[in-house]
Amino acid sequence: MSKKLAIAGTLIVLIILTVSLFSASSSSAASRHKALRYRVVRHARTYDVVRGHHRRLLVRDHHRYVKVHGVRRYRVLKRGYHFVVLRRVPSPSAAAPTTTAIFPGAPLSVGLPSSASSVWAGDSPAAANDGQAQTRWAASSRSYPQWWTVDLRVPTTVDGVKVSWYGARRAYRYRIQTSLDGVAFTTVADRSQNRTRGTTADALTVVARYVRVTILGVSPSGAIASAYEITVNGDVGATPPPTPGPAPAPTATPTPTASPTASPTVTPTPTPTVTPTPTAPPAPAPTVTPTPAPTPAPSGSLGIMTPAYVSALRTKVASGTEPWASAWAQFKYDLPSALAATPDVFVGPDPGPTGSIGTLQEKLDRDGYYARNLGIGYAVSGDVKYAAKARSYLIAWAIGNHPTSWGIDADESGGSYMAHGYFCFAYAYDLTKDSGVYSDSDKATIKAYFRTACDAMMSYLDHWADNWVFTQMNPTRQDPFEWSSFPNGVPLHYYVLDFIYGHDISQMTTVGVLATAIMSDHSAVLTKLFDTTNYRLNVKTIIHYACAPRNDGDGIAGHPVPVPNVAILMPGSLDNPGRGGCVDYMTYVTRLSSIEILMSEAIGKDMTVQRAEVQTSWDYLHLFFGTNRHASPAPRDVIDYQTDLSRFVIAHKLFPSDAGILDAVNSTDKSTLDEVHYLGPTTLTLWPLGS
Repeated sequence: MSKKLAIAGTLIVLIILTVSLFSASSSSAASRHKALRYRVVRHARTYDVVRGHHRRLLVRDHHRYVKVHGVRRYRVLKRGYHFVVLRRVPSPSAAAPTTTAIFPGAPLSVGLPSSASSVWAGDSPAAANDGQAQTRWAASSRSYPQWWTVDLRVPTTVDGVKVSWYGARRAYRYRIQTSLDGVAFTTVADRSQNRTRGTTADALTVVARYVRVTILGVSPSGAIASAYEITVNGDVGATPPPTPGPAPAPTATPTPTASPTASPTVTPTPTPTVTPTPTAPPAPAPTVTPTPAPTPAPSGSLGIMTPAYVSALRTKVASGTEPWASAWAQFKYDLPSALAATPDVFVGPDPGPTGSIGTLQEKLDRDGYYARNLGIGYAVSGDVKYAAKARSYLIAWAIGNHPTSWGIDADESGGSYMAHGYFCFAYAYDLTKDSGVYSDSDKATIKAYFRTACDAMMSYLDHWADNWVFTQMNPTRQDPFEWSSFPNGVPLHYYVLDFIYGHDISQMTTVGVLATAIMSDHSAVLTKLFDTTNYRLNVKTIIHYACAPRNDGDGIAGHPVPVPNVAILMPGSLDNPGRGGCVDYMTYVTRLSSIEILMSEAIGKDMTVQRAEVQTSWDYLHLFFGTNRHASPAPRDVIDYQTDLSRFVIAHKLFPSDAGILDAVNSTDKSTLDEVHYLGPTTLTLWPLGS
């Protein structure tokens, strides 16, 4: 009996030890990742963009977890207005090892011409290389073999082929074949005995123009050949020159059009300042001496990072010169996520205010920001892998997205919703168009897409210009500021029509329209924005109302009356949760006017008067930053110094000798300044090279 008790006791001890070890292991796994605090850099309608620890993440409202590349990676522990606390979710220890190879090259096949042996209605070959995981190519019957082919346009060093097959329980037997002429194909990977289900990946080292996946059969039998996505990776930098002479292709080659770097047809003759439509007295003329306008950049450029600036910037970064070297070291942490992601195209058009405008803006902003960052990465480093990946975003959207015009979406703000993303795409293309990764057909496709996007946004601007507020509202109407209280209890007022002309709907939409019009040589739109004196929302008019409006001042002794910024009326951040505050809105609007000046001068427009108005606005705003900074005039406003100062760098570029602006931008760590919506890492891309 005692022997049995001893054995039972030993077993109990062993069980306890086993459970303890397992619990300790689990506890250790759970505690591998510390709780980390991330700074909120942008508030949107349904999510926050946070940054910290070399990552930028999107945190959705009311969600307990944050997904990265579609995988639940972080748990939300705490939320605040200016910060979010996250903890990395440890990967399950029992997870099966992945068989997907990581190829050294960049994805090349997204958006390129593809063909197939047969097609099931609605599941075209292009759906297998459109960058979207939810679309697929399918053969028309259950017979085999079937094939799918992509044309890389030029002979390219191919590093690998990844296939996301349709049907998680199916194992397709296949061969990968390549060709230089589209006629004679050579087998480079024989997977005729394949048993891997789901996704397969084959590493290669071969020079090819055409890559074909030939499907020999499937297990279980009876299913049709079908794939969600077939991705060909390759080394763009090692691409040999095209073979002279015509080469037969399995699909028709699009007819090339003129290079999109051709000069716009708009005559760059300076136009007179537009006289505002309202009959009310205009704001007093600014007293600041205007900074002379620079020599125009080559046409077809947005004028933000010119070729001369890029060349000098690379030298600065390579030599470790500050502040550019530190800004580049900081910005590089954002590039791996842009390289690893795949385009998430919103097909569109959006059905309107009750539709999915939030989804459209989210997808367009995400891919636009990725493309812009990759374009900047290429501009600074010269590494063509960044340009190649930027191309994949541009081509995917150019082929898969249908921009929404006013006739479909009756939302007044629709054009402004799309402006961030389309501007960033135009900026990315401006920085990479001469990198060598685009064929003539690519350039024609992107140019046509920008023109369509430009027309879509312009339809909103046209409708807004015809709104009843411009034609029927009393031009002398004044409303009180939206602050919670006023100095001495006396309300301060602004002219409503000035705000309608110069605030975000007009400004944001115009920035997107102007960028896409320049990059697509859309002379009709450029003429309307600059040379048509009776168009209400021409560029010079909206800058005037944004930076030289009429109002009662901010109530602070010694400050200018009127305040030279149309957004002075906005409430403080605590009165306006989730949307920023008074000073934030003012820097936002003046930054938009500054971008418009850079782009306008790049195509030869005389913006001398508008420069003076914008400089006056920045000189007022610098009072709230730098040495001896003032408190916000709005009683409940909380100034986000890092976000707002990231916008000041464009002011320093426009007015490098302005001591007040320089004092503001020198008051913070310049290496971390990142203007999320439009310009990206502003110290890296806009800081005057001579300073």
